Amino acid sequence: MNCVKISEAEYPLMEYIWEHAPISASALAAYSQDAFHWKKNTTYTVIKRLTLRGALERQEPGFIVTPLVTKQQVQQSELENLCNRIFAGCSKDFILSFISRESVSDEELAQIKQAVQEYQR
Repeated sequence: MNCVKISEAEYPLMEYIWEHAPISASALAAYSQDAFHWKKNTTYTVIKRLTLRGALERQEPGFIVTPLVTKQQVQQSELENLCNRIFAGCSKDFILSFISRESVSDEELAQIKQAVQEYQR
């Protein structure tokens, strides 16, 4: 999958955009000031970077921001990159490593099992 890269610093802003789009740049700047203590120029710089990489569309007048990629597309791309980088592309090893963690509850394991069974149908 070839998807837009979103940095750790940009991701929380993208989450807010996904939840509230379309949204004005001024509203994003106000949110970023409260949530991240970013100055208006910092927010606009991040918006510009994301726009240049194809994650966002900037519409005039009023500078309205709309996502061009979905959260699910970005998550899928990041998972694929992680699996390729750490587990040489082996999904089985990736999944077994994930579920072998002590922090995975029995309830979560049951939900994973159910999801796998539904996926197989």
